[in-house]
Amino acid sequence: MAVALSLLIVLPTLAQVSGDRTDGRLSVGNWIDVRVADNLADVLPDGSTETTIGTTQRAVGDAAFDAQDTYFDGNLYVSNQAGKVGTAAHATVANQLAFTEAGAYNTILITTVLSATPVGTAPLANLKDFDDDFTDEITGNCADPRGADQTDALEASDLPALAVATIKNSRNNTSVKAYLVNAGAATGTADSGKNIFQGIVTVWDQEDGFDARNGACGDHGNPQRYTDTTPDNDADNPRLDDGWTDASGAVIPARDGDTLTITVAGVAGSVDVIVDGQGPDIDDVTPEAGGTQKSSTVNLGFTVSDDGSGIRYDNESGVSNDPDLTPHNGDNDNRFDEPITSVGPTHDPGAATPVFDWGDGSTMDIMVLFDTDDEGTQKPYLLQSDNTQQTDEPIDTSVDPAVPNDPNPMYTGYRVNFDATNDVSQYGTNDWTQRMRGVTYDLDMDLVGKGFGEYFWQITAKDRVGNMATTDSDEDEPGQQPFSFKVDDRSPKVIKARTGIGYEPGEGEFKNPSWIALNFENVTKAGEFEGGPDRIDAGTVEAADFTVEGNNVVNVVVPGDKKVCVGDDPRTPKDKEDESAKNITAFDAAAGKPAEDDDGNAIADAEAPKRCNFEPRARVYIELATPLDSDEKPTIQLLGGVLKDIAGNNNVTQSIEDDEVLLDRIAPGVSITITSDTGTTGRTATDKDGSFTVRVTSDEDLSRFPRLWFATIKGTDSDPKNDSVGAATGLMIDEVTDSLSLTEKETNVWEKTFDVDGLIGGTADRLMAVVVTATDEAGNPGNSAGWKGSGTPAADDDLDFKSLNAGGFLVEVDTTIEAAGIKVLPSTDPDNVDDETESSNPYIQITFSENNEYGISADEADDDNADTTEVTDTAADPNIAYTAAIKNAKPLATDSHPDVEITSLMLNDENRLKDVVRVKAGTYVLAVTGLEIGEYTISYVVKDDVGNEFNSAEEDEDFTFQVLERQPYEVELQPGWNLVSLPGDPFNTAVSEVVGSDLKADRVLGYQRGEWLTAVKNDEGRWQGTLTEIRGGYGYWVQTTAIETISTVIPPIAPGQSDLPTVPVISGWNLLGVVDAAQRKAGATEDADEYFTSLPAWRVAYSFETQQNRWAKLLPDGEEADGTEHTVANGRGYWVWSSRPGTLVP
Repeated sequence: MAVALSLLIVLPTLAQVSGDRTDGRLSVGNWIDVRVADNLADVLPDGSTETTIGTTQRAVGDAAFDAQDTYFDGNLYVSNQAGKVGTAAHATVANQLAFTEAGAYNTILITTVLSATPVGTAPLANLKDFDDDFTDEITGNCADPRGADQTDALEASDLPALAVATIKNSRNNTSVKAYLVNAGAATGTADSGKNIFQGIVTVWDQEDGFDARNGACGDHGNPQRYTDTTPDNDADNPRLDDGWTDASGAVIPARDGDTLTITVAGVAGSVDVIVDGQGPDIDDVTPEAGGTQKSSTVNLGFTVSDDGSGIRYDNESGVSNDPDLTPHNGDNDNRFDEPITSVGPTHDPGAATPVFDWGDGSTMDIMVLFDTDDEGTQKPYLLQSDNTQQTDEPIDTSVDPAVPNDPNPMYTGYRVNFDATNDVSQYGTNDWTQRMRGVTYDLDMDLVGKGFGEYFWQITAKDRVGNMATTDSDEDEPGQQPFSFKVDDRSPKVIKARTGIGYEPGEGEFKNPSWIALNFENVTKAGEFEGGPDRIDAGTVEAADFTVEGNNVVNVVVPGDKKVCVGDDPRTPKDKEDESAKNITAFDAAAGKPAEDDDGNAIADAEAPKRCNFEPRARVYIELATPLDSDEKPTIQLLGGVLKDIAGNNNVTQSIEDDEVLLDRIAPGVSITITSDTGTTGRTATDKDGSFTVRVTSDEDLSRFPRLWFATIKGTDSDPKNDSVGAATGLMIDEVTDSLSLTEKETNVWEKTFDVDGLIGGTADRLMAVVVTATDEAGNPGNSAGWKGSGTPAADDDLDFKSLNAGGFLVEVDTTIEAAGIKVLPSTDPDNVDDETESSNPYIQITFSENNEYGISADEADDDNADTTEVTDTAADPNIAYTAAIKNAKPLATDSHPDVEITSLMLNDENRLKDVVRVKAGTYVLAVTGLEIGEYTISYVVKDDVGNEFNSAEEDEDFTFQVLERQPYEVELQPGWNLVSLPGDPFNTAVSEVVGSDLKADRVLGYQRGEWLTAVKNDEGRWQGTLTEIRGGYGYWVQTTAIETISTVIPPIAPGQSDLPTVPVISGWNLLGVVDAAQRKAGATEDADEYFTSLPAWRVAYSFETQQNRWAKLLPDGEEADGTEHTVANGRGYWVWSSRPGTLVP
């Protein structure tokens, strides 16, 4: 394809043609001609193998270069879309990248005609618009026409080698220069003595990140960039954009909507070209993806529009490859309100004998691709510029075998089996509606006679500058996905019914004997199942549609969940996975496929998901009022027409009773009775020499005898990252026996006795789970409650403590009784001493650890802070791991026999058994009175539920305690004023007894019920004044002149005392003390909020530090600077403000 000089000369007169002129060229001024092309190969003459334009090859010849049809509505348009990356050789660089556009027309050919007049005439000075400083005008490998000596004047021999074209982006004032090569002398009378100058400039999307590029100063071609392969350079340039090759043409970056102005130095006038970087919009597509219809007539509709360069249409002149400029009407239907239509393959009206091969009505730039190929066989495809599909394996997107010299395929796509033969646009030739000529078109067409099956369709559209748009039905999937829909004219029919199967929306199937699952598939009119699962219209389904023999249907569920069956991507963190794309599971479903990358390749280490390859929406789940028996298969009646599939087809009448359709999927029910030789009640337990007798009963016939295992239990932390260990925990099997046999005693009843010392754990204390498995004659496996595994029990199988406990599948082996923990109360030091008291009427607390004899060992989690303490019961520390696993079990403890019976108790050889009171399981109290100061010994004998005995005397575990003389309570005083209190009322509350006359204290102040009370010591050492008593609960100011200690005896609070000390509080300030029933030493602390909890209106409190002579402030919920909570201390007094009256109840 070449430009003849005669064509260039007459361009200004070509605006008047019989059709709408759209060929992409403009000529202005004194011969500036601009034409838009696909690429350099589109510009050069047919058959050219050159890769540059210059003195060897130019766009001049016998055949004119017919520009692409980018002229529309008075504007010349060009694309900015660059294309694929290929490799090419370079003289100095090993690895070179060649950038070529992909079917979009982003190349501009600039041609001008200039005089070759000798030096001394004006035209020569205009030729390059340069002065003596030639290098300021052009750079690179351009040579000054004067040669090496640039100081002499221009001579006649300095003929022009280049012309300079400037391309300017008016939006950002960026400009580049294209150096037009002298292509040789012009021909024709008008151009005698002139030369033709030609060059190209390529427009690229500014978002690609490449800078503007001045063109080469000689022969040049499509823009090319290269990269240096040295490691440091690659590290600095990860996009491989290290530089331009010497032969690269000019490049100007631009955005959609930019205007490029082209001028040539020394030539009057300019040409504006508008950049169009966006493909057409394709909207209002029907049918959308996933639809189903009953009719065999398929209606396809959409709107395509382009408000940039526009859409080609019939009645254009200047259509590419149609140089006669006559109005185009490819299908010869004389309609000019439709997108441009194709001609037949032999159409050649310009031949010596014209050939008119009119098209079938298909559109050239808009393809309506329609096919029935199965999605599973589809793969990426490449549609070549001759509208045939490339079949190379693998597909090579850098070349087009159909057109060897054209590396730019016209269409690309991402689904195999779509090619030009699937274009059905010809069937809509009379269905186009033109909203705006060359801008917006609607298509509403029907395809008739489409039988049952799934159909795929996709739309591709190209605007005038070659920008492509392809519909994509699912933006979340890689590539451009076609729309799919089904034609369904077949009735739904139950192909399989399964008893005992229900459905939870969003999750999938579950097992429950009150449910029946119905699988529907398409059935032909001949009654044959054909066409796979048939989705049911949930709006047509009611419980009353189904009749189940001997049962009432109370509910129906038609799933709305879409099928998702792709494995998790191991590269994706669990907290980033899309829960909305969760796999739905069914018991009869096949496995899915592993997760894939964007290219459709299975990801390494990705596992195939299980039981999810099915269509949930083709099933109906019916719920019955009462559970079915494990082997019950009731007849199900379904009248025809009571429900429909989503295409509107009525169901067929059915009576579902055939064994091949109605399937038993209810597992056999297995119950268990375990007894021991000890005869314990509740959970079965025995001692180390005992045995368990296990009796197993099935509620239906089995295919073989049931199997039995004993297993020990351990804990597991299922969320080691949780800061609170134990918040998410479970239980699992630690060790398990081999399968143990049973003996049949009667129909569906088996029994056997097992000695404890022959089981796991030998004679150690332990808790064991019993696991039973059974299989019915229909092949349904059934397990005993609490075991969550399948097949054969094994270590690390999950267990459910609550289910095990409720079903009677737990047994205990209890071998010993530990010595009791005994305390005498009140103690002289409650935190540290258990065997000393100052009370003559103490309580003796006796506690046995029978409920903590054995627990569940906790594996250490992947957390350095995980607690591996054994789990005993949920009343323990909540931070102990694994307690959550048994929190809902009853009884709560893993040891369900926590009690012991005291059969003998002696206090210094005196039988006191009758005085012992049981507080709770394993805890007893002995109250004694009138003890004198001295030493006492307790001996006892106990027995537990399984018969173990413990004699403290025989085991040298008697408990000895002492009754001591009562010691005074001491509060230290510092010189000055001291704010103090006592934890209780002294034996003698008088000021003279508490403070005494010997202390160097001379004044005591109190503030009670809003009044000051004072006590002053006179010169004779007697105390006088309104303050006569010092009692617990109040604060007191005591003034001393030396370090002193208040020492007073405070009696213990007797168990029979009616109440503890309380203090009335007024609104305002109150002087209060710290009451402590345990009478801990002065300085012992308690949380301030807890102590003042009976005063919700307290707002602030102050204590006084005598040595530092400062006040210390306390606030509700207050904290110290180090984060510790505010506390009150024994022995101190406090000023407390309350906003209303109340009572301090310590």
